Amino acid sequence: MAVQDLAEELGLSPSATTRVVDRLVQAGIASRTTDSQDRRRTLIAHTGHLPAELHQVLGGVRGAIGAAVATLDAKQVEGLATYFSVATRAYRDAAPARRA
Repeated sequence: MAVQDLAEELGLSPSATTRVVDRLVQAGIASRTTDSQDRRRTLIAHTGHLPAELHQVLGGVRGAIGAAVATLDAKQVEGLATYFSVATRAYRDAAPARRA
């Protein structure tokens, strides 16, 4: 993902996004590469690395959520997926209004 695209997705300025990315790169969580299609663009990617503390927290959360979802029937899973889809759009649509 390009820095500009990430900035738009996060609702941050390009300079604020660059500072965040700098920290993520320094922590080994993200990497930067030059776009092979447009050398003026820098692409950001997740390295797959997570700090040990975050990995431990997310592991516990994923386990609990996975166990709960495993108890749902197909119709309930479909309803949950619909909720997350609608909620994601609603939060994205609301974000620019909050920044204005």
